[in-house]
Amino acid sequence: KVDFIDGPFNIDTAYEPAIQEYLDGPFCTWADPQLSRQMSRQHFGEAIQHVLDAAYERGPFDGLYGFSMGALVAALASEFLEASLDQFSNAPSLVDSPPEGLPRLQNNMVPWRFMLAACGTCLDASLQGARPLRVNMPSFHIFGAHDSIRDRSLRLSQCFQDAVCQELMYAAHAVPNPCLTDASLTSALSKFFDRMHAAC
Repeated sequence: KVDFIDGPFNIDTAYEPAIQEYLDGPFCTWADPQLSRQMSRQHFGEAIQHVLDAAYERGPFDGLYGFSMGALVAALASEFLEASLDQFSNAPSLVDSPPEGLPRLQNNMVPWRFMLAACGTCLDASLQGARPLRVNMPSFHIFGAHDSIRDRSLRLSQCFQDAVCQELMYAAHAVPNPCLTDASLTSALSKFFDRMHAAC
């Protein structure tokens, strides 16, 4: 079963113009469109809380998948989840004044156990004083060799302690149709999922 979590903000114009050839707006996004497109924890605070709330309401799930900006939100939500599970005192602050407190574990439920990232972006390296993103849970990362943010995708994967990476030599900022017949990708994903299944 696959469950889709839309971003918490609406915009009239899609970031990728080609999408508008197939879908009518409004379109969902992970960051407040009134703010600058800064890749920081504070910038995605509402999105992180939105993902956690949806996972507790509709989960648990085996894993969490994110594409592009969604991959960074998934990574940040995973970081916060692990901090909450371990009861770290330095769990990242999601919003300045959360209306009813930050998301908490419910009935000892772990809402997801691994993460999949495709063409992910990462926190801005230029943010002074920002803590490095660190996630311990297993992850699988796909990035396109011709993607304009390939370096950011690679940097995101390096934030995970247990990461499997697969570079698609034929891809840009997309998961294109050739993925369906990519034997190397299929094999790598199968091995990853077998390991996740064995760990359950």
